Amino acid sequence: MLATFPAAGRQCVGTRSTRGASVRGRRPARPRFISRAALRTGMSLQWLRVAVREHRSYFLFSVVLFLLGAVVGVAIADRGVDLFAQLGLGRGESVFPSEPSMSFLLVNNTRAFAVFLLGALSLGLITAVGLVGNGILLGYVGAVAAAREGLGFVVLAVAPHGVLELPALFAASAVAFRVVARTAARVAGRRSSVQTREEWRRTLGYVAAAWLVLVVAAFVEIYVTFVLVSAAYG
Repeated sequence: MLATFPAAGRQCVGTRSTRGASVRGRRPARPRFISRAALRTGMSLQWLRVAVREHRSYFLFSVVLFLLGAVVGVAIADRGVDLFAQLGLGRGESVFPSEPSMSFLLVNNTRAFAVFLLGALSLGLITAVGLVGNGILLGYVGAVAAAREGLGFVVLAVAPHGVLELPALFAASAVAFRVVARTAARVAGRRSSVQTREEWRRTLGYVAAAWLVLVVAAFVEIYVTFVLVSAAYG
């Protein structure tokens, strides 16, 4: 901010030296504290805002399916059912290694991301089942952990990376559901094409942005979540 004062002073001097000159028709000056780079960045991200808006209803639908699964998972835990034993996974120790690496988490999450995204090829059925299934697992594990360690443990073990990981997975699901809906509309004759070329470009960018968020989530899970849980619960 201090660097703008000399420039402002020079502008005032210049104004006095041209007093009486006509200023009609001049374009309002852009505030000096708004850089050209900032304006270009805002304009370059406009496509992402449009993509988020285009997928919003499908994103919310994905959230609803996941939450329904989570409710079922909590209900299973409340009944005292050993879900991992029912799935043939023992007591769950074989699901994840004791000390997973960032690469392991990223590969595992990318696999789920790809399944949700490519679920469009099954008319969204695989995507829907995957959302509900993952919701059941998280609800079940969360309920069991809360009963043993307390709700604070569950929040600390999920929230830091979950606020990034889950929206990224919901975004992949939203793309699948939107493509299915647009394809159905095209088959029914209500659309001339599934998506325009510009819409496909935005969709691909939306998918890429969501996957990058997934990368950040894996980093946070290893270097933030695990550290916090270890510090708080040993």
